[in-house]
Amino acid sequence: METFDPFFILFIFLSNEQNSAEILPYGFDIVFYFKELITYQKKLIFLKSKNFFSNGLLFMLKNLELERIGFLLKAYHRLRIWKIEKFFIRSNKKNYLKFLSKSEKKYAQIYEFFFLKKLGEIICEIFNLKIQRNLRLKNLFLSQKKILKTDYFVFFKVLKKKKFFESNILSISDPKNFYGNEIYCMKYNKIKNLVLFQIIYLL
Repeated sequence: METFDPFFILFIFLSNEQNSAEILPYGFDIVFYFKELITYQKKLIFLKSKNFFSNGLLFMLKNLELERIGFLLKAYHRLRIWKIEKFFIRSNKKNYLKFLSKSEKKYAQIYEFFFLKKLGEIICEIFNLKIQRNLRLKNLFLSQKKILKTDYFVFFKVLKKKKFFESNILSISDPKNFYGNEIYCMKYNKIKNLVLFQIIYLL
């Protein structure tokens, strides 16, 4: 069963604007009043719309008015989020906290904690990848250096017969006696340039 990091889950929860209203409550009674008004009016319009003699145009105008109020509340909430987001780019954050309400301060401090924690994890992961890459390159270099020192025998096949014959690696006087599809064995230092220029390939 897959397990999730609780810090990561809370970070996603804080990042989702839809969840912000639960952890970023409004600090004014008038906002709660309008939210309750929208809920009550929607329920009232729904009940009265069942009446056969109801005025459809009147209900449509009321719905438009409720949608307008709801848009203003969402815009106000979005402005609060923007105000908190500016908190992260301020050099003097202590003075900027004075302009935030109690719930906004708490939200900003919690979000900053998870933001910095996640940022630190990303930076550590990048450094770890670079360290692993450098270690792989170092090991590859050491292994090649070891091969050059010991000069191992290697097996190879020929890719470019004409150039291989012109290199005079093999003591063959007549090219007709040369079979390019055969497997040869020689010391690596003697043929390393041919490998580099892709005249032969190692097996």
